[in-house]
Amino acid sequence: MVVVGVLLILAGALGPLAWSQWRSGRWVDGTRAIARETSPRFLTAVPWAGLVVISIGLAVVWNRLVWLPLAAGALCVWQLASGQWYARRADPVEDMLIESEDDRDDQEHREHRRAS
Repeated sequence: MVVVGVLLILAGALGPLAWSQWRSGRWVDGTRAIARETSPRFLTAVPWAGLVVISIGLAVVWNRLVWLPLAAGALCVWQLASGQWYARRADPVEDMLIESEDDRDDQEHREHRRAS
């Protein structure tokens, strides 16, 4: 069971790692694909989901931490359900996606006008 717990911890670490890569401007193609297939707000939930998976892995490794995934999940749901989630300004990753989409649309528009 320890191996499963460690694998869960490592898999969960990919959420915050991906978030830090997206915020620094790397892995942008993957970010666009995820935002296109789901939604930009889904991207902001990735680190939370990673933390929940890490807490599940810790609970598997050390069963006295069985309360940790419950608390992490409750905090995640509480944050997602709060009114501030929808009312707040877009995150830098969302701004980056919007700007890149606008740039791509402008470039396509210019190319279409040249072809006409």
